[in-house]
Amino acid sequence: MTARHTPASHTDALLDGGASREEALTGGYQLAFRTGAVFVPGALVIAAAVPRTPRGSASGASADAPASSRTAETDSTSATS
Repeated sequence: MTARHTPASHTDALLDGGASREEALTGGYQLAFRTGAVFVPGALVIAAAVPRTPRGSASGASADAPASSRTAETDSTSATS
């Protein structure tokens, strides 16, 4: 089912039930709006829960590497300089 299928089906059901065209379109729009509004709190929770990672570091080491690996890489490059 697509995001536009459910409101369109709701609009069709309202038209079949005897609602005017304006009432049916408004009902379909309201359903689409409520459906979208349900996802906003979930998206906010996910956005708050997922930690951000730095885009880069001053030493050039990967941000995903453990601190001990970054220290070892820094020590080995400074020893060769």
